[in-house]
Amino acid sequence: LSPVCLGSLRRAASRRKLEGKVPLIGFTGGPWTLLGYMVEGGGSKTWSKAKRWIWMYPDAVHKLLGIITRVNVDYIVEQIRAGAQLIEVMDTNVSFLGPTEFREFVLPYLGQTCKSIHAR
Repeated sequence: LSPVCLGSLRRAASRRKLEGKVPLIGFTGGPWTLLGYMVEGGGSKTWSKAKRWIWMYPDAVHKLLGIITRVNVDYIVEQIRAGAQLIEVMDTNVSFLGPTEFREFVLPYLGQTCKSIHAR
């Protein structure tokens, strides 16, 4: 993450500013959802381009999901350092995948996200 992004995050998300009145909740899109927006070029009703990528370029999809996961972990860790008390990883577009695709292209990266955050 860029120093400008990190500085903005720290200034905007300081738990001290909330004075204990409300919890500070961090947020990021899940790896599959972010990949979907990248491939589709925006939102979609079917996510057909992203789903097609799974079958046409599975190795590239795994590589990109790995990169997104690493960046997400950095982003989440910085939110925690800024005082986030709860983190939400919203992978809303997984509902467009079947169980097999979910197990291969979603679950490992959400698991890696959790493991990497705990390791840091």
